Amino acid sequence: MPSKFVRVLALLLGAGILVALTVSCTRSTAWRTEPPANCRQTCAESYIEEHDNFELSFIEFSERGNQFDRRKTEDIVSRIESYASEDSGVAVVVFVHGWLHNASNDDRNVKSFRQVLNKIGSANILGERKLMGVYIGWRGKSLYGAGSEYLTYWARKSVAEEIGANGVSSVILKLAEIDARKPDNILLIAGHSFGGAMTLSAVDNILLTKMITGMSNGKATPPIGEGVVLLNPAIEANQIFALKEHSMRFAEQSSPQSELLHVISSKGDQATHVYFPVGQSIAALGWEEVDFERYYQDKLYKFSEHNLDITTIGNYERFWTGAITLNRNNRRDPYDQPLGEWKFHDYCEDKSATTHNPLTARLPCSAQDPIVFLSTDASFIKDHGDIFNDKVSAYLTSIVASSLHQESKMLSENCERGGHFSFAACFGFFMGQFNDLNAEE
Repeated sequence: MPSKFVRVLALLLGAGILVALTVSCTRSTAWRTEPPANCRQTCAESYIEEHDNFELSFIEFSERGNQFDRRKTEDIVSRIESYASEDSGVAVVVFVHGWLHNASNDDRNVKSFRQVLNKIGSANILGERKLMGVYIGWRGKSLYGAGSEYLTYWARKSVAEEIGANGVSSVILKLAEIDARKPDNILLIAGHSFGGAMTLSAVDNILLTKMITGMSNGKATPPIGEGVVLLNPAIEANQIFALKEHSMRFAEQSSPQSELLHVISSKGDQATHVYFPVGQSIAALGWEEVDFERYYQDKLYKFSEHNLDITTIGNYERFWTGAITLNRNNRRDPYDQPLGEWKFHDYCEDKSATTHNPLTARLPCSAQDPIVFLSTDASFIKDHGDIFNDKVSAYLTSIVASSLHQESKMLSENCERGGHFSFAACFGFFMGQFNDLNAEE
């Protein structure tokens, strides 16, 4: 008997040693420590990369939400301020990466963001504006080897939300202040996966304060820059419920309202459709969750906190305000609008539902809603990581053009139809520009 026990113990010890040998931790320090450099030479570790058509800067955070080197951030901000002071202004695109990524030169998100910036800078769509990308880096990947990275779900999600509230919010507020100095300036903020969770944590209270103030004084609520976009965000619907409730109240607002936040999620995203609910269900075993009721427009709506906790904000169908699907056979209903090869279905205008089920009914929305919840099919965004494709880039660029028009009445001839701004025309134009660049490659 003792010999059997010894064999089992040896087997377990051997397995432990094998795991220890095959599983490694990633660095917890900054990746970008070198001074700004021209990338015609080498800039793999520079915190500002200088390219022909754009610059790419990196702001990195510790797991507790502290910047590794505030002086580098101040240098980045100083450059942006300098570009913003020029007559043509500056275009700043902020990207917050998600789980299993970091700011290393070999990271797929770094490479993809660099490629998108190069396309935007090469497409002649920004005028004379200087283009600056800001990559928000954090330890999204903490372990690797033997599949260990997938065991870090809960820890990385928690870290992302803390960094957003403790560190990223101040960076966003500073960039928004610079952007607001001149109408020609552009600021777009995008977060993906747990980076979407981080971004929401950073802007949640800012947007809520803006919306409450706007409702109280009867004026339109200005966006943060030209808008905030969450792409396949990995954060539960419960975290945005308060913002959604305030968003619905803008239906009564007389002043035309700009869109403050765009939540875009694909049905092809298995990570948020399948794996996120599993991870959240395990975490929820220790939570006290209740059911509750609300009345909107004199109708009863019932909610389950458990469903809100295990469903991401982009996959919670009751939030949806619109959907993009491939336009097969040119079939459209009265609530569909053409969008190139796709069509946009407006749930806020679609009043075709004949019955009201308090448990499943989609929440009321209107053209005035400052928060947009957009569902796409796999033809538009293939999977969880397919957020750098030309369709998404064209859509985000159109968001910027729409915001510029709403805020300062800037109307490019490329986005004009019949004297009015046309999102579809904008999207078609930008898709054409990116396609032309693809053909030249």
